[in-house]
Amino acid sequence: MRSNRVSPGAPSPQERRSPTGTTATRRVGPRLVDRVASKIRLDIMASGWPVGEIIGTEPELVERYGVSRAVVREAIRLVEYLGVARMKQGAGGGLLVTAPDETAVSTAAMVYFAYAGVGPDEVLEARGIVEQRAAELAARVATPEQRAGLAALLAANTATGRATADAPPWTEVHGLVAGLSANPALELLTRILVRVTDWYSASGRRSDAQQRRERRAAAAAHRRIVGAVCAGDEVAAGRAAREHVHQIGAYLTSRRGRRPMTFEDMSSGKSVAKLASVIAAEILTDVVTQDWPVDQHIGSEVVLAEQYDVSRSVVREAVRLLEFHQVVRTRRGPGGGLFVARPTADAVADSLAIHLDFEGVDTTQLFEVRSAMELATVERLAAAADAATIAQLRDALAAHRLVEGRAGRQIHGWHGQLAEAAGNRAVWLFLLALMRLTETRGVQPDAAMREWVDREHVEIIDAIGAGDGARARVLMRDHLEGIRPVVRPRNTAAGVATGP
Repeated sequence: MRSNRVSPGAPSPQERRSPTGTTATRRVGPRLVDRVASKIRLDIMASGWPVGEIIGTEPELVERYGVSRAVVREAIRLVEYLGVARMKQGAGGGLLVTAPDETAVSTAAMVYFAYAGVGPDEVLEARGIVEQRAAELAARVATPEQRAGLAALLAANTATGRATADAPPWTEVHGLVAGLSANPALELLTRILVRVTDWYSASGRRSDAQQRRERRAAAAAHRRIVGAVCAGDEVAAGRAAREHVHQIGAYLTSRRGRRPMTFEDMSSGKSVAKLASVIAAEILTDVVTQDWPVDQHIGSEVVLAEQYDVSRSVVREAVRLLEFHQVVRTRRGPGGGLFVARPTADAVADSLAIHLDFEGVDTTQLFEVRSAMELATVERLAAAADAATIAQLRDALAAHRLVEGRAGRQIHGWHGQLAEAAGNRAVWLFLLALMRLTETRGVQPDAAMREWVDREHVEIIDAIGAGDGARARVLMRDHLEGIRPVVRPRNTAAGVATGP
């Protein structure tokens, strides 16, 4: 049964689709519950993710963070949905460290993309950047055994034309190549972007003949990618991967008709009831179908239980999932109930940064991905930015010079503004996550470092303003190489985001 409680009244596409107002420099101060949840996450990250260990009982956490028991319980609920920790009951119980859940992270990204109206062109541009770099690195570092295994899997796919016990589906070839890059950040982002692309792909109609043509073209593209990786040809592997992503874009734009986007399972894969995740996905689908009407009343717990023919406990669990993904918010008292909320990119970026840290992304790997995305960003800006955009970026840089104490975060914030100005919200979202992770490992820059960073930022802006994309790329590459050595290794996070 589908919900009909959500009605029109959403902001215009221009209002929803602009990322302005969600960057770190304009961020609204978090609630006390959010701050405590963030402290718990930072403490776990700094301790090296001791999965399976108890980090404190509820009374101990109340004392440690200096807040009430109610605040601690709400904060624990948030970290449970992230998969960071869960409360273990009984003797010897307490807050147990767990592994973050990838499904929750990828769903969070999809929810934000749906809210912001991010289209397949932006997703595929981001995917092209990620998969090109992953294929290049795979061609460079894959072992002979790994290359032979990749070739065998591709051959099995080609022979059957479909997934078998020994061969993955065609879409998994992308993940397999990314897995050979020896960079868990590239591997994770590839899996997320493939899932999001599949989400867009499911909304179009194709004839049998078109499907056959697409399968043949994909098979040929995969052979080129795998062949270049196995030959150790970085340039050819990167080019083949990028061209294949462009090919996927052509498939999507050629499809006839579109039906509303749907979400299948929002479950974290842990303690959330399957039925609750199905109900949550149904409500989310209705919110998207109605163009995300922020502040629109959806219904009370009683009404939703009757409407979906489930128990109130199932509705309550579904609502918790939706609240975690910022799809809805609950208002207590007379006139209360469930209301459509406004998702923020910051929450998604923080979730992704947490998962990247757990995956063991080291400083070199972190900057491999940042470099690929930021070089593409400055090149795009140099080709398209107008005088007003350049002036705004110069003003933002000048404003950062006046910030004291937390200069590191402000400097990274300027990198985020570059990505925002470039206009690709998928790239911008992932860069926010990468910068969050950099910040947790950063050092407080001294006056000399701030002067050096500011000088390099000015040179980058000058190159962009002159329309010199090649020089902007070189300057940004050198700038990131200069920052990388002063970022702490993993598991030495300072607990305060003040990167260089």
